[in-house]
This record gives sequence, structure tokens and C-alpha cells, in this order.
Amino acid sequence: MIGVRNLVDAANEIGATLVQFSTDYIFDGLNGPYDEHAAANPISAYGLQKLIAEHLVLQRARRALIVRTTVVYGPEPQGKNFIYRLLAALRRGREVAVPADQIGTPTYAPVLADAVFDLLLTEARGVVNVAGRQLVSRDEFARETARTFGEDPGLVRAVETVELGQAAPRPLRAGLRAESTERRLGRELLGYIDGLQRMSVEMGS
Repeated sequence: MIGVRNLVDAANEIGATLVQFSTDYIFDGLNGPYDEHAAANPISAYGLQKLIAEHLVLQRARRALIVRTTVVYGPEPQGKNFIYRLLAALRRGREVAVPADQIGTPTYAPVLADAVFDLLLTEARGVVNVAGRQLVSRDEFARETARTFGEDPGLVRAVETVELGQAAPRPLRAGLRAESTERRLGRELLGYIDGLQRMSVEMGS
């Protein structure tokens, strides 16, 4: 947490608002999606560290905005997010195992960026959720990605998370509710179907 403390101190020194990005991994995934007032209960070291960072920023920063988001996707130069890795496999004709029991609210990165900018203009403080407005399983999100980008959705194989042998536990029924943010912004945030369509257009697919 030394890095977070240094950021807090630097923001306080110049009178800046510190924006700390957080995650739905601070929850246990038993009854999501979660609003800003839901009780946190992380089940992984990553989720615990994100929650500790939230508390540190809220306690020490004079002007703080905690932005919780989840499953962020969109165009990026490195091509490392879930969508890029999925499409790379599908374009090679490879079957991809994707968990059917992980539920969330995928968030389109440009919409996230615009929302945070506008929240800062309204001088929002405290904890806000910025996430897609549609709840979906990871495997269905992957199939919709395949359909949107003209690949074969039949190559997406639904599995249970336990079959993937992931070292860290994941909150299964997670995701975030962002209705209060939509009211503050005066607009709806994008669902994953429209988000994928926008990504496809922006990538020239």
C-alpha cells in the first residue's frame, strides 16, 4: 500500500481529486450484482488488497473518488484484454473454454472513461459504480463476441470455473449495479451487446 499512500499524499499536496479504480472482486459473488452500499467480503488476496486500498484512500485523501468497475473491454494497443485473446483463438479455429458460472456486467472502456470524466466535472466524491447495464455469463459474453466479430460461437465451450484450475478464487455471481451513477450522469451506461458493436466499428471489423 506504499504506492497508494504516496498517491494520496501527492494528491493532497496539490489539492487534486484522487480517482482510485476498484472492482467487484471485493465481494464474495453470492448475490450480485452489487450496488455501492453492499457489504464487501473479498474471497481472494486481490479483492482484499483492492478493498484495503479503497479504505486507505477514503480515510486519507481530502478529495477522493472510488470508481468500482468490472470486466473492462475495448480497443487497446496491447491487445491483451479478454476480447482480443478470445478472438485470436477463434480466428485460429481453436475451441475456447469459458466459465458459464461467472456472472458479471462487462464494461466498455471508452464509456468508463467518459463517465469518470463527467463524474469529476460534477465533483462526485466517495464510491461510485461504473459498469455495463446488462448482466451476462462469461460464456455468453464470449459467444456474443464471436457473433459480433463474425467468428464461430460454436467454438466457445461452456465450463464450470472449477474445471479451469485457476489458483485464485473468483466471485461467481458478481457484477455491479450502476443505476445511481446513471441518474447522476443523466444517461444510461452501455450494455455489452451495444458495447461489442461499438468496439467492432471502432476496430474496423
